[in-house]
Amino acid sequence: MQRLFWLIPVLTTFVTTCMSAPLIENQILFRPSAKVLIRDSKFGPVQAFQVRLVDAAATCGFSIDVLDKFADGRAGRKTAELIKKISRCQSFSSKIGPDDPAYQGFISIAFWAAVAPDVAVPTAIKRAAIMSGANEGTDYTDVEFNVGTKDPGIITWGPQGATAGQAFQVQRILRKIDKQLPDMIDTAFASEASAVRNFMVTSNVTTATTLITAVVSASTRKNLWIRGFMSIGQSATVRAIYDAEMAGKNTAGVNEAIANFFRSYWSNCWLPTEVDAAFFLDRAVQITVYQSMTNAAVTNVAFAQKKLGRQFSPAERRRAIAANFQGKNMDYVGDRLARDVAFYIDGLGAKALTNETLLALRMSRTAPPTQLKDEVAKWQHRTGTSALDYGLIDARMAAVPPGLTPPECSVTK
Repeated sequence: MQRLFWLIPVLTTFVTTCMSAPLIENQILFRPSAKVLIRDSKFGPVQAFQVRLVDAAATCGFSIDVLDKFADGRAGRKTAELIKKISRCQSFSSKIGPDDPAYQGFISIAFWAAVAPDVAVPTAIKRAAIMSGANEGTDYTDVEFNVGTKDPGIITWGPQGATAGQAFQVQRILRKIDKQLPDMIDTAFASEASAVRNFMVTSNVTTATTLITAVVSASTRKNLWIRGFMSIGQSATVRAIYDAEMAGKNTAGVNEAIANFFRSYWSNCWLPTEVDAAFFLDRAVQITVYQSMTNAAVTNVAFAQKKLGRQFSPAERRRAIAANFQGKNMDYVGDRLARDVAFYIDGLGAKALTNETLLALRMSRTAPPTQLKDEVAKWQHRTGTSALDYGLIDARMAAVPPGLTPPECSVTK
């Protein structure tokens, strides 16, 4: 399973400009609470905001016990409680409206600007990336070894799920790092530097698997690789190389997959919403998304609409995609469904999400995967958070991605 984590404070042009709805001051960016944990990268905008929040607390006379533990990119109960306090402090209450969501512990645009004016307000696509990353739990400093498991990735590294066996993304990224930062591999991987360089030129699954199997078989070697990736992930240059590679064309990257979804939606004159684009991104991170797959998924949605005799809302379209497009690896059907729910439960409500209504959306004549059921329970067990917790709503449309031209009919839907 491809992985993404706290996806990327800075993505490339396609993604960063993918959504451009005008911002309003009381618009919610995040809804941290005792029940909702917003998890971002330790290099991400939420962590930077938390650092400024600590400074704001000092201005208001509040103290934070341990800065490093508070400003860690994870915003939940403690962050929400501090926001409530600071929003009532005169130094900051004067900068937000009387009904600002910050009084509830949420992070609004106005409150973000008041507390962290030097930190760019995270766009919808960045918040979608953070949301998707929260499902994964891996950062630029994290690597997973998949040999001996059902995951064909061999290695999975970092926020966007770079793999070494499916798309050979890890190898390409390492080669670029070695070219741009010649001493980085030697410094970070020490005695394993030579093995890393041998690995970075592998171009077939068998060779890469053999090499990594030898690494994980020796705990000392495995630990050196873990520490090596942890070390290079600390570099802003490495993170930029990683982001650029994962967003490039013909790299099985996120951008291409999002574009595939957009084109398929436009073929039916459906204009993607802010939540649609976030849904596209999350699927692009976890599973392979080719144009033929998105075309087939959207065709099944159209069939489901015809079968049920009604036009679907954006939320129900996404649910219909969840019912019909699970990806090739059946081991992850349940996990994919749990993630999908987060993108349509706000629009449909938990009570409407029954096994019967889910299967009614499925158009295949083959038996449904055994894991395609109990979606709400799976979602609650997974995270229990939704697109709305990341400030994402269907009322705002996703802007046309650069380089793509929608059909004229799409503007009418």
